Amino acid sequence: MKQHWLTISIKDIYRERILMDGSYLIGRQEHKCREKALAFNTLITIISLPQAPRKVSGFHACLLRCEKNYALIDGWGRDKSTNGIYINQVRRTYFDFLNSGDVAFLGCEEVSLKYEIEIEADTDQGQKTTLS
Repeated sequence: MKQHWLTISIKDIYRERILMDGSYLIGRQEHKCREKALAFNTLITIISLPQAPRKVSGFHACLLRCEKNYALIDGWGRDKSTNGIYINQVRRTYFDFLNSGDVAFLGCEEVSLKYEIEIEADTDQGQKTTLS
């Protein structure tokens, strides 16, 4: 079974690793992300980063669950972030699909998102082992 993980880092201030199980909106201001979630009219988890630098927009990006992995989208539609998204230090104009081990930056190198896929496999002894 595949597990999707996201490690969020903001300089030396904040670090969290979450097990992903749906789609997400990411931004510096929770109310702007919530407004966008209501506009989508669907249940989307909000990741609010109030301690992020101002280069991160109030509503900055979406992480949408696809069949096999996730797509990172800069804003949504006409509502793009001011400073963009970078995946493995390459600026993406709209979106890109993430591969295990990719590191994305939101607007600056101070806020990073590391995406990882782990596969749990049963061993001969019936114990579960996590492979990266």
